[in-house]
Amino acid sequence: QALNALSNIKAKDRYLSQKQLETIGKIISDTQTSNHFRQDLVLLLTDYYHLFPVKTGTILLSVYDSFPNDKISQAFAADFLNRVETNKSLALPEISQAECQSYYNN
Repeated sequence: QALNALSNIKAKDRYLSQKQLETIGKIISDTQTSNHFRQDLVLLLTDYYHLFPVKTGTILLSVYDSFPNDKISQAFAADFLNRVETNKSLALPEISQAECQSYYNN
């Protein structure tokens, strides 16, 4: 519910904070975090990027580098970074039909 609430905030610049970003980064990097939850958090990071680009970019790059078994999170991170950072050209991981179905059916 908290993730959904943060995603739907209209005045993000008034409510999103660096402390929240740090907490999200810790949850994302925790190996006990489920891939499905990590994937949702990675998408949420795109809202934080515009307010905290350096720290958010670092977290997204860490997701890309650290979770080879979570190709959906890697793809979200790479796609976003490739679009917003002109010096990035991260390869998108190959995602199987089963991985796509698992993501969309969750």
